[in-house]
Amino acid sequence: MITWRKPLSLAWLVGFGGYFFFLTNSIFISQSFLGVTLFLFVLDRLVHRSYSSSHSEKIVYRFVFAFVGLSFLSGVINAGSVDAIFALKEEWLFVLIPLGVYAARDEIWRERLIKILLISTAIMSLLAIMQHFAGFPTKNPPIVSPDGGFRSPGLFDNTLTFGNLIALLSIFFLSLGFTSNLSKYRIVYAGTGFLAGVATLFTYNRGPVTALFVTVIALTVFNARREWKFSLAVVGGLIAVALIFAPGITKRFGSPEGIFVTEDSGIRQRSTARTVIWKTAATIILEDPVFGVGQGNFLKNYQTKSDSTIIVTHTHAHNDILNIAAYAGIPTALVFIGMWVAVIRLFYRSVRNGSAGSASYQISVAALFSSICFAICSMSEATFADEEVRAALMAIWGFGLWSVENTGCSDRT
Repeated sequence: MITWRKPLSLAWLVGFGGYFFFLTNSIFISQSFLGVTLFLFVLDRLVHRSYSSSHSEKIVYRFVFAFVGLSFLSGVINAGSVDAIFALKEEWLFVLIPLGVYAARDEIWRERLIKILLISTAIMSLLAIMQHFAGFPTKNPPIVSPDGGFRSPGLFDNTLTFGNLIALLSIFFLSLGFTSNLSKYRIVYAGTGFLAGVATLFTYNRGPVTALFVTVIALTVFNARREWKFSLAVVGGLIAVALIFAPGITKRFGSPEGIFVTEDSGIRQRSTARTVIWKTAATIILEDPVFGVGQGNFLKNYQTKSDSTIIVTHTHAHNDILNIAAYAGIPTALVFIGMWVAVIRLFYRSVRNGSAGSASYQISVAALFSSICFAICSMSEATFADEEVRAALMAIWGFGLWSVENTGCSDRT
């Protein structure tokens, strides 16, 4: 029996709420809350001497340990132990999985945390919409969009990070809205998801926009037997917004493969085409297929493998699988793929075996389609290496694994 009235339990859950609120707008503040939350959670578990993990959790944790271990080995071989440990700093975000599972086991706090994330998502979506029309407030000078408005970065440094994150959260809340049996929750969840979808459009990034529409259409087909009119209204609304307020998105999809920048030596080409990046990444992988080049060494190797006439600033392969294979080797990339297959399979089984309308069913659907959205984004961007977006996914996976546990799909079958 979990009781949140104990001071330590309450403290780490409040800290977790702070993490969820700042997840959409500040990586520094959100991870500061996460650090405090993790410390209090561990202390709480030591004091109360209780923590249990389901079979589904253990499956995922095995892949996590294998992935981190192989990444560390690659780092030791390529950079030495100290650098290898530092290179693994982003892997601590995996702690969000057990935190999410444990918090979701309590109905009251599960709902509170989702509401906190909903409020934060709605605020940042409205801010992004204002940025599109007014060009402020932004951390950096606003970027003009192809149709005369401005590209929305939220409160992050670039529009791509914000686009991937807000697309992920759009799918999460649309999934909750589409599967809810209560009209008030359906409107609130789907309304927030719709706002986040509009914010995604206003970033004008091809990857997030593609992921948004592909996943929303898939979610609509999945939900066709329940609320197909409501689902189609959301899809139609997003298309209408794109056509009326952001027609320049089509120009982004038809943009040339490279841009030209000025340097002291004159005009030189800087390649931004994903195909060029992927081809060079493949060359890097084939030269060191077992252990890779080590985290943090992609740029240096990319520069030596690229055409000398091209200005290179790419620090990753703009594809998660290629990126991991490049810095940690093909075996690590295969473990990464295995982890994703295991997670998607668990969520799918939970959806298939769940009771429609139940909380666990709704979160299973949200976790499944959010993961699909993230995976599509990661085809053209190393999203798993992007802390802001990955942090959101790990929390969603935690909630999703709770739903798997709650529907009984964590047992061996």
